[in-house]
Amino acid sequence: MLSSCTLILAALVASAPAELSPAPTPPPPEPSALVISVRGEVTRLSGARGERSVIEPLDMVTTGQGLRLGKNARVDVVFKERWITFVGGGELKLNKDRWGHPSGVRRTRNQELPSSLIPGARGGWSALEEETKSGSIAVDSPRETAIRDRRPTLRWRGSGGEKTVRLDLLKVVNGRMESVETWRGVLGRELRVHHALEPETLYQWRIATERAGVEEFDQAWFIVRETERLDQLDQWVRSLGELRSEGAEDRHVAETLLAVALERQLLLAEAKSSWQALASQGRILDLAAKRVASLERRALTEPRSRILLPLPFQMRLSSETTEERGKP
Repeated sequence: MLSSCTLILAALVASAPAELSPAPTPPPPEPSALVISVRGEVTRLSGARGERSVIEPLDMVTTGQGLRLGKNARVDVVFKERWITFVGGGELKLNKDRWGHPSGVRRTRNQELPSSLIPGARGGWSALEEETKSGSIAVDSPRETAIRDRRPTLRWRGSGGEKTVRLDLLKVVNGRMESVETWRGVLGRELRVHHALEPETLYQWRIATERAGVEEFDQAWFIVRETERLDQLDQWVRSLGELRSEGAEDRHVAETLLAVALERQLLLAEAKSSWQALASQGRILDLAAKRVASLERRALTEPRSRILLPLPFQMRLSSETTEERGKP
């Protein structure tokens, strides 16, 4: 009996370090490059037989993949926080920390980018399916986007004559909704928030008609961005004028990069305007038109996923708490 206990204790002692040892750290992801602009024939080399597929803006190039540039072709990429331009003809290959290329391909730009411009992983928003908005009232702006103004003006559209509306503004705190401001009997089509909103916070606002019968309403989400976070982005916008001396193509690539950066910062209303401007120039018309259409149906899906409880349940709890506080 004693020997059996001794064996069990020895097994427990032997297994303890393994149980307490930390989980192995996953290896960091391999570096990848985001294609910003393509001129001429640029294809991706893949497969053992050297099969090719056409490279387009917003494609990703991962470590170990290769590109082939046709004669006088150009490709602009973002790689390791830098804007890099390759021109010429020949094959490129992305290694772990650098690009390998023959003498026929020249690297004409290797410019460091501010952190707010570096396109990171995609996400944060998605395009919803097409749907027809019915009813006599609809949210206009801000709608499913990040904004700069800490005291934004909320705007909506209405039909069927002027009517009074109720407006509720809520914010997400630790995954739950809290009421910020509420208005009753509002006339007109806009209202400015009374108090400065908190930066880097997700808000929802809801507009509803005040009349007997069936209630009509609409709602939308927005995030207030911190001013310091956008300073580098604004400096880049001002520097676009300096690129005119370097040629229209460089300026066009920079404006495409800006549109992508606005998306990644979730400044989706501004991103839509940037893609519209690119489409009006006749450059990358098909891509720009598709981005505009997607941004028209935008939704802040990732920030909303942080909410812990279903919204109607939270609003009911908030209403019950308010009623209880009002009792003597």
